[in-house]
Amino acid sequence: MSTKLSSATALSEVRAASVSGALGVSKGGPQAELGAKVTANAQTLSDRVLYHVYGFNSATAAKRGEAIPESGPLYQATAGAAGVADAAVTVAASTGDQTWVYVKASGVQIERGQLVSKAAGGTYDGVAATVAVGPGSSPHLIAGVAQHKIPANHYGWLLVKGKGVVNCDAGIALGDSLAPSAAADGLASPLAPGVKGLGVALAAGTAWVATASDATLALLDI
Repeated sequence: MSTKLSSATALSEVRAASVSGALGVSKGGPQAELGAKVTANAQTLSDRVLYHVYGFNSATAAKRGEAIPESGPLYQATAGAAGVADAAVTVAASTGDQTWVYVKASGVQIERGQLVSKAAGGTYDGVAATVAVGPGSSPHLIAGVAQHKIPANHYGWLLVKGKGVVNCDAGIALGDSLAPSAAADGLASPLAPGVKGLGVALAAGTAWVATASDATLALLDI
């Protein structure tokens, strides 16, 4: 089920549910249903800030990539070097609306930027960063990409369409089409023949390494 909400309502729903207790969500969502979707509207001249996450090299290791409680458009983000500073999750100006889907993680934590697959039977109850790799992957079983850490057995939101970030397994060039990695679950790589594209890289990026690099900017369409 998809719900087109006003900009203000969509921002409130996505941010509030995504950062509840900084641990994902225990319940709730726009309709309290797994698989429910919301559309966060873009605006023309400036980015809309949904929430912030702790940097990939935050001084508190356990919080890296975690959504920050009560963070939103007026939040004063922690400054510092790349990776130490908080990162904003935004609806980028003039890039089109975003689509988000409400999910529950499996018994394994999902990291920011990971490509996430639906659970057995194609449901959103127990999603995990175990997307099948290579040309034989099943694109219809991809749930979305995590823009913040979702702890094991917690609820949260995945980005399905729009500008966001995704972890990659190798160097990425601006404009590269992206597909599920043929080397590792949960990562993306430059498109190979016979594999459905997930989006386009909006910046050059390097292979993702925890504490050493953030995810690569991409325009996703899953």
